[in-house]
Amino acid sequence: AQEDLESQRRQLQEQQRQKELERERLERDRMERERLERDRLERERLEREKLEKERLERERLEQEQLERERQERERREREWQERLERERQERERQERERLEWEKQERERQDQLEREQLEWERERKLSSAAPTFDNSLY
Repeated sequence: AQEDLESQRRQLQEQQRQKELERERLERDRMERERLERDRLERERLEREKLEKERLERERLEQEQLERERQERERREREWQERLERERQERERQERERLEWEKQERERQDQLEREQLEWERERKLSSAAPTFDNSLY
């Protein structure tokens, strides 16, 4: 009976030791699952951050490109307006010069006509006036 009790006690101790080992194994497995889950969540977080960073960089580059295009359009528009203004001023200058030339040409023609009339008037006066002939003396 003593040996049976001893045998039962050893069996019980072995069962408790096996239960303890199983409990420790389950605890290690649980901790490993938790570690793997934390690692997975961390990888996902890092991937989201990376994607967000890439998205922000793409948006920044797109905005920069849009800004460059806007500035280029404004520059071309400004150059176009300046060219139109220079052409308008040149047309106005040419028109003023043409009008001035025409005015001077009319004044020159008027002066020629006045001189022609004066010359004709003097010719008529001189032909109507008696001439003094020195050969008579």
